[in-house]
Amino acid sequence: MGAQIIAAVYRRKTNEELLELAAHREQLTAEASSALTAELTTRRLKSPKPANNELKPRQPRRDKTFDQERDSRHIEVRGFIGEVLRLYHSKSWIFIKLAAPATLVIYLTTTAAQSEVRALTRNVFSHSSASPYRASMALELGLINLARISIIWLVTCLLFAAICSAVDHIKSALVPTFSDCFAEVGHHLGRFVGVSSALLVLLVAFVTMSGFLSFGVFWFARRVQVHLPDLLFSSLMYGPTVAALVMGARFSLAMPAVLLDDYPIGRSILLSDRLTEGKWLILTVLVLKSLIGGYIGAILPFWIRSWLWGTIQLPHWCAVAGSIGAVAMIEPPMFIGFALLYLKVTEKSTTMGSVPRTQFASGPTRTYS
Repeated sequence: MGAQIIAAVYRRKTNEELLELAAHREQLTAEASSALTAELTTRRLKSPKPANNELKPRQPRRDKTFDQERDSRHIEVRGFIGEVLRLYHSKSWIFIKLAAPATLVIYLTTTAAQSEVRALTRNVFSHSSASPYRASMALELGLINLARISIIWLVTCLLFAAICSAVDHIKSALVPTFSDCFAEVGHHLGRFVGVSSALLVLLVAFVTMSGFLSFGVFWFARRVQVHLPDLLFSSLMYGPTVAALVMGARFSLAMPAVLLDDYPIGRSILLSDRLTEGKWLILTVLVLKSLIGGYIGAILPFWIRSWLWGTIQLPHWCAVAGSIGAVAMIEPPMFIGFALLYLKVTEKSTTMGSVPRTQFASGPTRTYS
């Protein structure tokens, strides 16, 4: 961030906020400290001295051992979810701006893949004998699905990374911009791609295991000719998938670890596993809120369109736009929750959220706008 931008940020702060920053000047970069001094001088404010009259350098989080990192205080679920929602509503516009393009790309990718699959299927079955084309069709279908999953996952991870940067800005009492959030990804592009790939492999492994589990239960029930109630059937159908997603969420803190503190990929995965110990309920709530809310938000505009069709004939694009907008508004809290959880369980300083956080000692210094 340039000196002019930092100075502009400080000019928008109250006297109390500037004095609070000055009380923790050791956590600022030299550029930010100079801008703060200039603003204090302009307002004729006297910089406060630390309580012990001595400035102590802030200890970087990466100097902690794994045991210290996971020794985090208990987080009450209701209070944490409330904090996530308050943070989202306080800066909802920036999160929606980040999520809307990603949601649009995901919709277009899914629509294009479905169109290709339908065209391929019609082409194969238009022949009198489809047998010679089955192997080729299976290969093409596999490639189409692989491309669709890859694009959707990459876009989702890009949104997650941008939201991590936005949450870090907000908790540092600064206003994030669209470009700032994605610039963070550019600074760690190699590790971003690596951690995104690692998370995809883990998620696919968990979903595959859940699929085998569901198949085994259904096979056993059919073998012994046991009739499953509808509720139990639905639980066995979707329960393992939800459990797999929650298991995958245990490693979701690897993304903010890489983006915000520049952890290596392997270490970030192990760190996320340790930091999320005992946080099952929080992860489950975040995942279920995203799944259920996203599903309802995606199909509700189409329900409304069909319900109003007898009186108001809305064009199809209205329902599509409503669906994309609804999903863009509903999905960010899950990623905000993961990013905020990482910040809460790794930050021990009582000044967290009131002063800009500098980069750890072993890496380049960062400031935020």
